Amino acid sequence: SNAAANGTAAAAGSSGAAGSSAAATAAAAVPDIAVTPEMAAEVSKTVQMIISRFPVCSMANIRNALQSQPAAVVKQAALLTDHQLDHLLLGTGHVLIIRKMFVAKTGTNAQTESLRKVVIQLLQDKATLRKGDVISAAEAAGLGKPSEVQYNKVMRELCRNNGSHWTIKTTAEV
Repeated sequence: SNAAANGTAAAAGSSGAAGSSAAATAAAAVPDIAVTPEMAAEVSKTVQMIISRFPVCSMANIRNALQSQPAAVVKQAALLTDHQLDHLLLGTGHVLIIRKMFVAKTGTNAQTESLRKVVIQLLQDKATLRKGDVISAAEAAGLGKPSEVQYNKVMRELCRNNGSHWTIKTTAEV
């Protein structure tokens, strides 16, 4: 739909110059592209690679990354409608959506994984977090008070610091 394409273009535009090609791609999205098992398998591998490097990505980031892959079937996935691409990405099992951002379900560091899960839950419930929120939630989850190193690692992976509070990243920060 035109509204969906405009919404995608606006979202893609917010990610800067790199998003402009994604906006053009999204605006030209063909709604009748079929998602094949081969496409799903290839996109799953590609998404796993993307989120291991960028644990928080916008739709524009994902479209740009898919478009830059050599496999034609993955490039074709970049042309899916927002609804189709959301469904395909969630179906990989590698990501979840928080405030219109694709977030890696698991991190790369076993020592911070429990705290990461707590922060993800908080981000699903609240747009902004304060350090006290995270510490209280970690203690309530039986994790105790996280070390400063653990806290900073998880918060910098998933969030942007806005002075006295944190918000989810709004684009992959290269």
